Amino acid sequence: MKPELSKLDREAAILRLPSLEAQVVVWMEAADNNLVRHNLHLHRRGFKVYVRRSHRKLDGRWVETLDIASISILEKERGRGWFRNFRRIVETVNPWDATYYEAVLNPRLDAYFRKEGLPSDGGGFYVMRSSASKLVQPNFDCGAVQF
Repeated sequence: MKPELSKLDREAAILRLPSLEAQVVVWMEAADNNLVRHNLHLHRRGFKVYVRRSHRKLDGRWVETLDIASISILEKERGRGWFRNFRRIVETVNPWDATYYEAVLNPRLDAYFRKEGLPSDGGGFYVMRSSASKLVQPNFDCGAVQF
């Protein structure tokens, strides 16, 4: 009989995944099932993202959010479209009510979010999931990560 893995062991397995995008997708599924902590520093090849599952009052109601609380990208990788693709992936697969980009300090990123028309609550920018998009939620198997 295989011993039960701790949350830290599962998080270590997530951090071994080959891409930051894969890490965040598997972390969301694991966090949704209470298999890992509700916040984690993800990293791979010069990209770092701090993610958190939380609750915020957006558009006048309390919602469950995926917080992208911190992003670090190597200087040589900036401006090449990585963040735009990362954003598209996380907003598509996020199982919760909204994706929240917290405390945007980079003027370039701030301008990008404003140009994209994302609403702001004064502390960050966010994208609410439509009820139609909730009908097409992907189902990820955390078992594929060898938990």
